This record gives sequence, C-alpha cells and structure tokens, in this order.
Amino acid sequence: MAGKEVLVVGSDSVPGREIAEVLGVVWGSCIKAKHVGKDFVMGIKKLTGGELGYYTEMLEDATTDVFN
Repeated sequence: MAGKEVLVVGSDSVPGREIAEVLGVVWGSCIKAKHVGKDFVMGIKKLTGGELGYYTEMLEDATTDVFN
C-alpha cells in the first residue's frame, strides 16, 4: 500500500469520490489511564443517574487518538 492514498470513512459513500476498493473494516484501540479522584466522582454520579461526562470525554479522546 506504499504510495497509495487511503481514505478512512465510517460510511458507505463519499460525496465527490468513487470507491475503487473496500479494504475491510477499520478499527483501532487506545489505552488511557484513569484518574482515581474522577473515578470516585463518576461512581457516585452513576448511582444518581445522568451522563458520565469524564468517561464520554475520555472515549472521544481515545477515538481521536486512534484515527490520528
């Protein structure tokens, strides 16, 4: 694949482009360290309900890191 431009997308079409070849499913992983204090606060928040913002943010950051 050296010298080839590879466009990574999460859809089955790209406006203005023709898909010449599907190479397969794209996936990645990233390990992030958690903060003990924030884990405690998120544990309390989990009991009361609502979005666990810290974990949402950590997941978004990990996803961005994987694709960069």
